[in-house]
Amino acid sequence: YFVSFYVWFIVAKPTKIDEDYEQYLGGLDRWAYFGETWPYFLFYIHAEFVGTFMLSVGFWGFLNLITSNEQAKRCYPSLSFGSAISTLLAGVIGLLTAPSLHEKPETMKSPTLLLFIIAGILILGVLYYWFIRKLANDPAAYEVPEEIKKKKKKLGMVAAIKAFLRSSQTSYIMLICIIIAGYNLGINLFEMIVKSFYKVYAKKQDYQTDAFIHRVGSWQLVFIGIASLIVVLFLVAPSRRRSWRFNALIVPTIFLTGSLCCLGYIAYYGVESLNNDLPLSLIMLGVAILVFIKSTKYVFFDSTTAFLYKQLPADDQLTAQSFGNGVVARGAKGSGALTGTFGFKPYLNRFYAKGAPMFFLAWLIGPMVLVCLLSWLLACLRVDKRCQALIKQNEEALEKVEIGIKAVDEKEQ
Repeated sequence: YFVSFYVWFIVAKPTKIDEDYEQYLGGLDRWAYFGETWPYFLFYIHAEFVGTFMLSVGFWGFLNLITSNEQAKRCYPSLSFGSAISTLLAGVIGLLTAPSLHEKPETMKSPTLLLFIIAGILILGVLYYWFIRKLANDPAAYEVPEEIKKKKKKLGMVAAIKAFLRSSQTSYIMLICIIIAGYNLGINLFEMIVKSFYKVYAKKQDYQTDAFIHRVGSWQLVFIGIASLIVVLFLVAPSRRRSWRFNALIVPTIFLTGSLCCLGYIAYYGVESLNNDLPLSLIMLGVAILVFIKSTKYVFFDSTTAFLYKQLPADDQLTAQSFGNGVVARGAKGSGALTGTFGFKPYLNRFYAKGAPMFFLAWLIGPMVLVCLLSWLLACLRVDKRCQALIKQNEEALEKVEIGIKAVDEKEQ
């Protein structure tokens, strides 16, 4: 899939709209930009959806069906060890294939990068083949709940939406969606500010902007991978003794603290001063905040969110995950990107200067990020009570089943 897209970009590069025609577009020039780069948009849209439904829905959904609550508490955070290793490798590969800071991004070592991609696909294929042969098709390896095995009547879209709205768990799922939307929209908006630091600093140092952002992003992945490994090896074990709420509040607390530090830095020095002479320390601060947020996100956010889905009825878990991790998460990211492209950038060009950095709007983006984080924190506090009630309800139902089975066995004896 990825190789086919890669070859397509090399063989048939996107066609640039003729400048003579572009002058007739007027205020629609942003759509002209989309027309020039639509294959890249298509690639990232497809890649996001593949990742969402393979990992967020497929992988975590499968685990939720075959594990108990105690197994989930013990194992889920440790599973981020694999993502930490892959993030670290992605950063190293990015640095190995990165162009010089004074070269155009087209000089990236593409053949080397392609070899890494092919190697990754082959490794993934071997692991998938082993998983299917040794685990997925082995009835002794796990047990799927009986309600999943039963065939149910398929509902149309309208009927499914009505059933969802009438469900007793609708408010519970909505709280999960607020948590997911809070992270995805908040990180999208916050990264707009941080990436604008990179662009201003690259311009100041006379670097190629894309090459500088590529290098900073690669180093950021390396640090995220290292930080995630440290968290998994040294902090996961103590966190198992704490409540779900404690673990769920780690990421938004770090995010809130980091965003306040960044916004305070901007307010102290002023946007005009930073635009004229942006210090390297601000770049380092932005990278450090993102490293702390994303390294803890992989360990605590993904596992605690998956644990919330696990408390739903087995036949509703995959549907809820598809809606939350698919529709809500991607919708939040997409809305943030659209707001930046069609809202913030035109505002900057009109009221400040053409090409003005995004941190000029920190007074507007900052409060939006804080609203996302506060909504996330409140949703965690609310959903914790509902989650504990569902755990107790599920345990009582399981206890009744076990008592019934025991009574039948005694009667037969």
